[in-house]
Amino acid sequence: MKPEPLSEEEVARVIKQLESGSIDEIEPLSYHWTELYTKFLRAGVDPETVSTIMAVKHTDVLQWIEDGEASDDPSSPEAQFASEFERALAQSKAAFVSTIYKAAVIDKDPRWAAWWLEKQGMVQGSGRTEKVPLRAPGGPTMSSGEPASAYRSKVRLRRRLLRKAQLEMGTVAYVPFVGHGHIAQEMYKRHRIIGADIDPGAANIAVNRLPESSTIKVADCETWPFPEERGPVTIADFDAYTYPYGAFRQFWDHAPKDDTLVMFFSDGQKASIQKLNQYRHPAGKLVPVKTNLATKREKTTSYYKDVVFPWFEETIPPYSIVEHDVVEHSMMIYWGVIIRQ
Repeated sequence: MKPEPLSEEEVARVIKQLESGSIDEIEPLSYHWTELYTKFLRAGVDPETVSTIMAVKHTDVLQWIEDGEASDDPSSPEAQFASEFERALAQSKAAFVSTIYKAAVIDKDPRWAAWWLEKQGMVQGSGRTEKVPLRAPGGPTMSSGEPASAYRSKVRLRRRLLRKAQLEMGTVAYVPFVGHGHIAQEMYKRHRIIGADIDPGAANIAVNRLPESSTIKVADCETWPFPEERGPVTIADFDAYTYPYGAFRQFWDHAPKDDTLVMFFSDGQKASIQKLNQYRHPAGKLVPVKTNLATKREKTTSYYKDVVFPWFEETIPPYSIVEHDVVEHSMMIYWGVIIRQ
């Protein structure tokens, strides 16, 4: 039988223990530990901060979730934690969405309506998946953090290809759209990171998070921000929200590249097809899509294999693809390659 849920008084007591550093009696992944962790998530605290509060490494938390999702035993502590983690995030999102809906629709506040459209990607822009704070009208900073399941999909994709590439330590990893540096910290801390972000606040957070050997600039990522770099660059990670290919084209034309390259892309153009009846071709031009549902469904399904991948293969000679992996998550396409010349 499960233990009884923690009462509010018990939660307050445990929080005091956490603040004092006396948390020995709470075993990570125990029922009460999981309940307390997910209570913070339901309150709207981002997962990385919750991990800090709970005095565990966030990378360990992500690994427990990954193990839980892969487990054949739904009663294992990892599987139960993974399930409760996703449920708590969904409940938190639902609570905040209902509040914003009331402000935008019922109270007819145009500021909240505009914020919601931008948050949903319905207003064209250069948004991206990294957790860039959005300033809510008249309120505190709110995170645009992507779902944890999407982040883990990206991490698993990178681990698979980096394991196959067997790169030496200290190679150069180029990370435009570096944001707060979560992906760069988790995946590339063994390498020399050069990164950029157009948001000065996000870039500053990345500077403080990443190793001292990293170089982070405030710059438009659809340029090549490192003309002084002699490289060669071995890893390039284009983790954009909607469109990674402008940054890729600049990198391809101007960056010093290694004979073996590992590259990752986050592509959100399927959402543009569905919501805006158009997509931006990897070469840069806007391509209209007929508004009938059948055409949009067909284009959404075929966009990657018929548009993106053929264009990429034509662009990269004298390199050729030796490994390729792709993951589709809702309206996002996460893909990566190892290429050699």
